[in-house]
Amino acid sequence: MMGCDDARELMSLRLDGRLAPAEDEKLNRHLRNCPACAGEWLRWQELDVLLRTAPVAVPPEHLMAGVMARLRQQRARQIGGGLFVIGLQACALGIVTLGWLVYCLRWLAPVVSQVPYLVPVGRFAAEHLLRVLGMLGEATGVLVKAAVASRSVLVALAYALLAGSLVAMWLWVVLRTRRVHGNTMEA
Repeated sequence: MMGCDDARELMSLRLDGRLAPAEDEKLNRHLRNCPACAGEWLRWQELDVLLRTAPVAVPPEHLMAGVMARLRQQRARQIGGGLFVIGLQACALGIVTLGWLVYCLRWLAPVVSQVPYLVPVGRFAAEHLLRVLGMLGEATGVLVKAAVASRSVLVALAYALLAGSLVAMWLWVVLRTRRVHGNTMEA
């Protein structure tokens, strides 16, 4: 026996012309035995006729141009807001990296002054410094992608901070080692 909910689904299919003959017969049986669904079916048919015979409204010609202009303005505001957020994130990253750099330099100063031979001066240090700078560039790219996607910003920030810290340490060690070696050579 078919329930009223099932009958409503079949009524919708019948109005769309997608009802199989066997289901059509089941719906007819239900409508004969259920006055509530029969009344609803009549209302559905009246509404269907009303919708099919209603005049088609033609929008004004300028409506499409106005809608498209507003969509372009909205999109421009969204892009501008996104760029503003990326700029803020880059500034925050710079501030945090600078703070981390100062902290690392203060922490490393006594260690490096005790062991000046940790980093040989010259080509080796320059090659490593370039690698670390490349890592910083990659970290910046990851940060920008993360900021745009609004996912895993913390991971990208941590990666950028780590790369920035490594660059700072290498710079400090190279400069410190030059000073140490420079003082030794002069003596």
